[in-house]
Amino acid sequence: MVVIALFQGTLGGGYFILTTYLQPVLGYSSLEAGLTFLPLTVVCMVAAMKITPVLLGRWGVRATLALSMTGTGAGIAALVAGVTSGGGFWTLLPGSVIWGLFGGVAFVSLFASAGAGVAPLEQGVASGLASTAKEVGGAMGLAVFVAIATASSDPLRGLHRAGWTAAAVTVAGGLIALVLKSPRTTSETEESPNLEGALQ
Repeated sequence: MVVIALFQGTLGGGYFILTTYLQPVLGYSSLEAGLTFLPLTVVCMVAAMKITPVLLGRWGVRATLALSMTGTGAGIAALVAGVTSGGGFWTLLPGSVIWGLFGGVAFVSLFASAGAGVAPLEQGVASGLASTAKEVGGAMGLAVFVAIATASSDPLRGLHRAGWTAAAVTVAGGLIALVLKSPRTTSETEESPNLEGALQ
């Protein structure tokens, strides 16, 4: 739940930074700003559908989640590096691709981890907790990053500070994922009450 909250918080912060840079700073129209988000979105969808199942099957939830969170942080950092006074679509493209690639894997892995090792009757509770962590993390993260971005009189400097902070927090989420305990299998979860009863 902590990692989900961190991911969603930095996701909302990253989108705010990018939108603020494209429209108020560069003067992009709504359509131009939306098209700039397109590479990130397309890469994210492909990664979520095609790459994540392979990584989860080969490495498991914990390693996949740690790698994808760290990579997402690197993508946000690359995106922030492209936020310059003379930048635009092409300076943002490398960061957008990296962020979309690892972010797509991270999003699926986060919700896979929330339900891993949870008994079937408790999957609804796990899903509800994950969704709550997602929404609370998004709201709190956006508030924090907006405050950081607007604390400076220089718009670009404020966006850079908020962006570097978001990248660091995302990488920290990847490190937290490394210390997560390996989830028990569903069969182990179902059998444990019977074993305790037998011992009593």
